[in-house]
Amino acid sequence: MLRRDVDDGLSEQRKQLLDDMGFVWSDTQWKWRMQFLRAMDTYHQLFGHCAVHHTFKVPADDPNWADVSWGYRLGHAVARVKANLEEHALTPREMADLRQINFFDNGLAAEVWRDALMPALELYPKLFDGDVFIPEDFVVPSEAPWPERAWGMKLGYIVETINCMRIFRDEMQPDKQRLKELGYAWESLFGKWAKELLPALRIYKAKYGHCDVPSWWVVPTNDATWPKALRGYHLGKQVIRIRRSGRTSPDAVDVLPELEALGFKFNAFESYFVDRVLPALEVYAEIYGDTHVPQGFIVPSETRWPQPSWGTKLGHTVRNIRNRHQHAQQVEIYRERLEQIGFVWSIYKSTAATRRDIVDPSVKVFKEVNGEDAEVPRNFVVPADDPRYPEVAKNFELGAWLFQFNRRTTGLLPFQTQEGKKKKSPETEKHRHAHSHPGGKLTPHAEQYWKDVLLASFQAYAKLHGSCKDMDGSFLVPNEEPYPQSAWGLNLGLRLRHLRHGNRYAKEVAKYKDDLLELGVLEDLPLDEDYSGNDFDGDDSDFEDYNDEDDDYDDFDDEDEDNLN
Repeated sequence: MLRRDVDDGLSEQRKQLLDDMGFVWSDTQWKWRMQFLRAMDTYHQLFGHCAVHHTFKVPADDPNWADVSWGYRLGHAVARVKANLEEHALTPREMADLRQINFFDNGLAAEVWRDALMPALELYPKLFDGDVFIPEDFVVPSEAPWPERAWGMKLGYIVETINCMRIFRDEMQPDKQRLKELGYAWESLFGKWAKELLPALRIYKAKYGHCDVPSWWVVPTNDATWPKALRGYHLGKQVIRIRRSGRTSPDAVDVLPELEALGFKFNAFESYFVDRVLPALEVYAEIYGDTHVPQGFIVPSETRWPQPSWGTKLGHTVRNIRNRHQHAQQVEIYRERLEQIGFVWSIYKSTAATRRDIVDPSVKVFKEVNGEDAEVPRNFVVPADDPRYPEVAKNFELGAWLFQFNRRTTGLLPFQTQEGKKKKSPETEKHRHAHSHPGGKLTPHAEQYWKDVLLASFQAYAKLHGSCKDMDGSFLVPNEEPYPQSAWGLNLGLRLRHLRHGNRYAKEVAKYKDDLLELGVLEDLPLDEDYSGNDFDGDDSDFEDYNDEDDDYDDFDDEDEDNLN
């Protein structure tokens, strides 16, 4: 009735009396007074300023706030008020209300942080034996030595709000490092990577010796050595994201000291080269006396090799450095270390040409000099001043070449050797990347590879571990029995993932499904429809530019033999 009468001649005296009583004349005025002003007044009382972030929403069921404010999007309301200010759309009464709560004091938040909160946060651990876990109900006492500006402030509530909402984010920037030193571990201090990525990366580094997490890698859900809170965490994907964001992104800057302490590098190529390739090359040179690494050489998981390098495809990387100019930037930076181990920048690319022009003529001369039954020593180098040897062979490390050649070809299946490949039928060669004949039958060499390499490796693993069910997705076949020698160094974990989630081995699965179920390779589940079969990121070749390794039937292809070092 009164709201209606205001338009029908209600006296000014009565209107003033009702205004003084706080009478609300319209829905708009109710929202202004009962929602906006009341929420702003509470915000100001709790946090000491009115610089509300646009994402701030009043918590529900919070006794520090009036019931009418619960769930109220105060940040959005403040943004609308500021927009109305620019358009001069606020009434004189509304402007007076805003002045009363210091709405226009833009520097108030910085003052509160500098003069009240930061001094209180520094003092708290001093008074409580280093404890930085401030109870939510802690209120700053109104007495010395607490800063007078902070007396009566609900410090515990403010800290709790800092942890879950964007308050004092800008103001705390200059003091972040100091707060970390004091022991505070708020997510707002360390960014979004502090809660899961950092602890997960620390454990991964402790287990594997490096931070180059494959993109597919997920913290095991059934491994008790990992904290429950981290199990199932997609660490590989998060590593990719933080690398893409760059070291200068705000979230990365928050955890940069911790990442650097772990040896984490934002450049994946640099990390791979510096932490895995270069140390492995130095050990290789120490063991074998040269850097003529066979293309198929994979760093063994043995104590004499650096742990971060275990499983690294050193041969492929060396080939790519020489032939494809990969890691060019890192090579220039570390050229001196490479030269110290005698790294050879240019070598014969064809095994056939090397044998024809250098090896065979040099071996012939060696036997003429030392006897037909004489074996070329591992460290024999063709003398530069002996005219009996071919000119092109001078200073050639003949012994090392023969050692690697013989070592490389020992234990290979017929189809994995140059001679075996030459015996392939034209039809088979024409379809060398096809895994099956029409009608679902496997080609002869595919059948042989499957039975003698892959299936035999799965059987050996199951014999040692009871089952293949929990095989790691990056498992490499070790260079030892009971694994078949033709499989040594093979990324069996990658093949396991292809079998479980792809359709690359559809014919093999159809034929050997019972064996695979019994071994724990398959779990009798339907294939993942979203799986493409191209698991490049999952292989240890994340940083290399080649695809032949993924073609199982050509794991040791023509190029492997033609690039023997």
